[in-house]
Amino acid sequence: MEGYIKYLVQAQCQPSPVGHEEEIVQSLSQNFNVTKCSCDSAGLTLELGYHHPLADGAFKDLADLLIDVLAERKLRLHSGVINRVEKSSLSTVVGAFNKGISGRVLETSDLVFNFLTGGGSLKKIAGGVFGETRLVPVMYFYREVILDLMLAGKARHMEMNPATGTN
Repeated sequence: MEGYIKYLVQAQCQPSPVGHEEEIVQSLSQNFNVTKCSCDSAGLTLELGYHHPLADGAFKDLADLLIDVLAERKLRLHSGVINRVEKSSLSTVVGAFNKGISGRVLETSDLVFNFLTGGGSLKKIAGGVFGETRLVPVMYFYREVILDLMLAGKARHMEMNPATGTN
């Protein structure tokens, strides 16, 4: 994969982590590229950004570190998920369509098209209908349990016979 890859980590914890945002970011930023942290009464959302995909082991390390950082602040984790943010395939088509319309507006200076695309109205409508991005869960974690979705998918595809260890 090329380009900028964004991950969103959402964690539910009690009591509320509001007011601990800066401490959490400082602790996690020593090992991970945390770009944003927002907290509410139910938990927190972290945004991480990289120019390469994270390795499977990094997700487990991130979940373990987040659990430790929360515990240091007397915050008890209930559940969490690490999501990869992906552009949907339709958003690529919508983006190309919007660029084509914008180009025609410049060439024809048609006021109707200019109205629709000038404020981004067409893009907002198309993006809302088709979805510009989607969250792809890569790992769930619950207190002491971490579920690696990639590992679970690989195991399903192998369909090994547990008695003989063969396919």
